[in-house]
Amino acid sequence: MNYFYRTFRSGFVLALLVFCASNLLAQNQGGTPPPPLPTREVSGIVKDSTDLGVIGATVTLTSDKDTLKTSTNNDGIFIFKNVKSATYTILVTSIGYSNSKPMRFKQNDTTPRIVMDPILLKDESNTLNTVVINGTPSITYKTDTVEYKASDYVVRKNATVDELLKKMEGMEVGTDGSLIHQGQAVTKARLNGKDFVGGDLANAIKNLPAEIVDKIQMVDDYGDQAARTGVKDGDPQKILNITTRTDKSVGNMANINAAAGSNDRYDAGIFATRINGNQTIGVNGNFKNTVNGVNGSDGGGGASGGTTRSGNGSLSIRDRLGKKIEYNLNYGINGNDVNSISDIESLSFAIDSAGNRVPINRAITRNGDNNNRTHNFRLEVEANLDSLNFLRVIPTFKFNSTTNVNESFTLQRSAIGNQNQNTNNNSKNKTPEFGGSIFYQHTFLGNRRRNFSFQADLNSNDYEAEQNQLQRIEYLNDPADAVIRDSLVNRIVARNNLRSNYRGSVTYVEPLSVNTQLEFNGQLNYNGYDNSATTRNVTASGFSSVI
Repeated sequence: MNYFYRTFRSGFVLALLVFCASNLLAQNQGGTPPPPLPTREVSGIVKDSTDLGVIGATVTLTSDKDTLKTSTNNDGIFIFKNVKSATYTILVTSIGYSNSKPMRFKQNDTTPRIVMDPILLKDESNTLNTVVINGTPSITYKTDTVEYKASDYVVRKNATVDELLKKMEGMEVGTDGSLIHQGQAVTKARLNGKDFVGGDLANAIKNLPAEIVDKIQMVDDYGDQAARTGVKDGDPQKILNITTRTDKSVGNMANINAAAGSNDRYDAGIFATRINGNQTIGVNGNFKNTVNGVNGSDGGGGASGGTTRSGNGSLSIRDRLGKKIEYNLNYGINGNDVNSISDIESLSFAIDSAGNRVPINRAITRNGDNNNRTHNFRLEVEANLDSLNFLRVIPTFKFNSTTNVNESFTLQRSAIGNQNQNTNNNSKNKTPEFGGSIFYQHTFLGNRRRNFSFQADLNSNDYEAEQNQLQRIEYLNDPADAVIRDSLVNRIVARNNLRSNYRGSVTYVEPLSVNTQLEFNGQLNYNGYDNSATTRNVTASGFSSVI
């Protein structure tokens, strides 16, 4: 009985303790939960089908309190800070991948940092529609020619050719009308394969309108003989060839400019040309007068001045005589007249025999007149004698003359001696130059690639110059400035340089196959020089002997 009572009492106590603990736990679980956080951080990673992070994907987070957007970093990770709501929608987009569907998440609003599961993007592939490209490329590379299509470059209305060239790849255009193509200077301009106004590059690109141009061609030219025979000899010249549009091959154009200023300054120019198929007539002229001068300071020093008059003109005619003969006539003249004046005052010091510093005062006056004239004549005649024979004859003449007159007077005053020095240097020279070229080619009837050609070139240049040197130095006493003695030198220097060049070549070409041929070429060259120079003193009785 006592045993049963003790057992019952122990069980009752244990049951009572369990009931109390359960009641206490229930009371705790039914207490007030912690409040939600005001903001939180949400992060995740975007991956592709290869389990690599997607770089630069756009991730958008939206909720009733948030509208946030960010991009994934180099590892594909994105982070949103200060997210106000724990219930939000995520959308991911990236180029080359299909957009993810909007994903809604409801997170624990008491968690400060939420790390999401990886988001997977699927690759997207699109098949483009067929693309048809019409037209030809802007630049065409041929064996010896680089060709630009003018219509592929946009220039302003009434633009000239130089403005068109500035927009083309590999071109460098100078303000003086010079042109460099791919690092090589261009030497000549042609219009439709023929020299334009004597081949003057600056006149061509600065005056011809861009609207008439169909194509710009930069040609490596090996000469007329190479162009017809295919046999290239020597180094080529870079030449600009302008081909005109069919609807712009006939027309007249003119440019006139003039400017004037004080002290007789002026600058004027005229350019006119007529293009009519194979006929081209061009006239060009430029005239300028400038005044240059530098004033000396109030305390002495020097001053210089003078004028420069320059001018040039040219006439070019290209036309046909009948159906077989074509000629190209060019004449040009240019000249410069330069007058210079200068006055210089200087002070220097010398040491006399007693070791004292002695001042030396000098006053120098100089006057100079330098005049230059150049004439150029060239006639090119081409004759297609028949379908198998071609002849070209080119006579040329050039004449250059120069006259220089220079005077100077120096007045020197010092304690160690006074001097008057008068110097005159007068010179004149002339250079007539004759030249000519003959080219003949015969092609064989059975095979036009089989041909025989002959070319002869000659040039003669005769330079004649004469210089008169006169120098007088007077030594004066002090203070009367009477002439104690003088020194006179009067000389005439004469030079003559004769240069003659002759060249002849014969070429035969035998084709062996479509891409090969056998060439035979023989050349004869002669260069002759005859130079002389004499110096004579001029005395009261006449010329002395050669010294």
